[in-house]
Amino acid sequence: MAKVIVTQTKSTIDRPEKQKRTIQALGLGKINRSVEV
Repeated sequence: MAKVIVTQTKSTIDRPEKQKRTIQALGLGKINRSVEV
């Protein structure tokens, strides 16, 4: 199965709660942090 690298490029401030939970579930949380999914 192929893997994808996801990078957070913007802050989660002023984002809906659902988006904040998704970012946290992916293991992100800080700008420019990347994870392989």
